[in-house]
Amino acid sequence: MAPFGLPALTMAFNIVGWIWCLAGPSSTSLISVDLLQITVPENHIKRILLVQNMTLEFKELKNLYNLFEIKHPQDLDYLEKAFTSVLLCLYASVGDINSIIKLVELGVDLNSQDYDNRTALHLAAAFNQLKVLEFLCSRKVNLLHDFRGETAFNDAIRSKNIQIIKILKTY
Repeated sequence: MAPFGLPALTMAFNIVGWIWCLAGPSSTSLISVDLLQITVPENHIKRILLVQNMTLEFKELKNLYNLFEIKHPQDLDYLEKAFTSVLLCLYASVGDINSIIKLVELGVDLNSQDYDNRTALHLAAAFNQLKVLEFLCSRKVNLLHDFRGETAFNDAIRSKNIQIIKILKTY
């Protein structure tokens, strides 16, 4: 048996809900959301950790989010992809394998390319980061071309590291 007053409250909440749904699109302060995106669950904890990691490295990132006037979830996805690829390349160039592993745990694609279409594999080869390069190869990253049409193998030849050249030659 339902408690006293429940059907009346349910009706009132339904009416308020429908008014909100119908009036919502006319509000300029609300962000429209594609209903198909709502059905796909998102791991909010991973996204929060990823943003925290990015803001540690890029102190002005919060200002950039405001500057770009993010209005759609796709805008945020684009910015995160752009910044995480740069972070990944930065970590690869300095040999920070722990930070690379942390980004991987947060769902960052190891094949992501920076503004010059360079990958972490390019930077690891160019800066003689053997452990990072071995980690990336163990994860079966792709040997992609950068904006000059070169691969990480070309960077290894330029850096003259025989071990890295041998690994990438057989890769």
